[in-house]
Amino acid sequence: MIRFEKIIPLIGKFISNLFLRGAVRLSYSKISTYSQCPLKYKYQYIEKRPTKPSLYLDFGSTIHNTLRDYHRDCDPKKAKLEDLMATYHRNWIATAYKDKEEEEAFRERGRGILKAYYEKAKVDPNRVLYLEEFFKVKIGDYELVGRIDRVDRLPDGGWEIIDYKTSRKIKDESELESPLHPTEVQETLQLDIYHIACQENWRREPKRLSIYYLAAQENGQYRPRKVSVSRIGGEAQRIKALKRAIHNIAQGIQKEDFSPKTGPLCGWCDYKETCPEFKEIPDAKERLRLSYSKMSMFQRCPAQYQAVYIDKIPMKPKFFFSFGSSIHTTFEEFYAYDGLFTTPPLRYLLKLYNKHWIPIGYRNKEEERRYYQDGLKMVKDYYQKFIKKGFQRARYLEKYFELPIGEKAIMIGYMDRVDELPDSSHILIDYKTEPRQPTQEDLDNDLQFTTYYWAAPIVLNFTFDHLYFDYLRFGKRLETKRTQEDIDRLIITVDQAAEDIRRATELNDFPRKINKYCVSCDLECPLKEEAIRLYGSLEV
Repeated sequence: MIRFEKIIPLIGKFISNLFLRGAVRLSYSKISTYSQCPLKYKYQYIEKRPTKPSLYLDFGSTIHNTLRDYHRDCDPKKAKLEDLMATYHRNWIATAYKDKEEEEAFRERGRGILKAYYEKAKVDPNRVLYLEEFFKVKIGDYELVGRIDRVDRLPDGGWEIIDYKTSRKIKDESELESPLHPTEVQETLQLDIYHIACQENWRREPKRLSIYYLAAQENGQYRPRKVSVSRIGGEAQRIKALKRAIHNIAQGIQKEDFSPKTGPLCGWCDYKETCPEFKEIPDAKERLRLSYSKMSMFQRCPAQYQAVYIDKIPMKPKFFFSFGSSIHTTFEEFYAYDGLFTTPPLRYLLKLYNKHWIPIGYRNKEEERRYYQDGLKMVKDYYQKFIKKGFQRARYLEKYFELPIGEKAIMIGYMDRVDELPDSSHILIDYKTEPRQPTQEDLDNDLQFTTYYWAAPIVLNFTFDHLYFDYLRFGKRLETKRTQEDIDRLIITVDQAAEDIRRATELNDFPRKINKYCVSCDLECPLKEEAIRLYGSLEV
């Protein structure tokens, strides 16, 4: 059934969009900031509020400027390591380090990165054509500007676009090839912009688009790694998605839609103290920031916690994470629907499923196809059972919270979906895609759900009347309950976990523990064979 009250606003929106076109000049940084949080964009780019010095920005700028000057002034095939280090010394930026000890630690990290880069640059067959090259391109109705770190000519005459990264997090080819989602900003968007810029500025089709991960490591040693993809052939769909993403962001800016968007990065935001979404936590610096997944990983295996959260060793993409994220993101956008129909049609849900499918981490195309079909059946069955008879827009989706808990921690997390029923009661729904159906005891002891129940009165100003797990593979909605006793146990557990993590960090003591997740772990571990023997070889 059509909601006629929606027709006039849609016509007005269309007319408004016609008049708003072409008035915004964007860059990748602006797009990234607005996507992360529209209010942060307003503070940073419109009100031009000052930001605090960042040692990571200082360090990244130092390395970028060093490589720019090194390639501009020297021939890496003939230059000495001392030439590169002298350039590094001249470009050093030291405005954000808290003391000389921290500055020297980063300076030494830079030496290690550049020494490893020097060895690779000596044998690099490419010829550098452009450095820090400015570009200005028209994408759809909007103008984008930016700079490309480096453009190389390959031995076969093709061109390669290179962007340097100094973060430890590395993405592989499948992630950089992943289709762009309109609500996401990541390296894949940056490469798409560079691809168009190369075509527009130099009338050349780049053969390679590369992210150069300068801080990549192997066995504790720096080994810079270049991850390359190609956009030749089949790029029309990507450009269409890019134009749509940029259009949505530009429209939001022009309409002055600067509502805050909360998430894990809020903890590092320069404007958090003035953000209306957060109340000041007086002792925040003394508390440990935890999420359920972070805490549970430490409890399962301290060694894995150390690798992921302290040493920040990049983990390989996992298909089960991609599969779960595809389903969650599909329903997140679906339950935000506010269009013409009282109940959005099944074809709309399937369109969202295709749009949000993440093809990362699967062993091969056959495995991806199998999981895609499984997911397709899940969303179809869910529509027939829970949506077709009547649709209700969610009150909250992926509701973020960041709250002090107990005496020692700050708990952060997201609630999948919160609905308000006609009788003014509130329910929490959490989607599950696991292949195993849980027992009632499993549901009642789920600590993550207890954190949601605990956070609701503080964040939402109401308590949940019902708590549901939607197990999509089985088409079942399973209910659980929580009491104050569960909250008391949660607080004790979190305080103990925070204390254990602090002690382990001080002593640098993170022992290995065998558990059912060992099978999926990327770490080289002698316990893995025993884990397979105990739990089987199926990744979980």
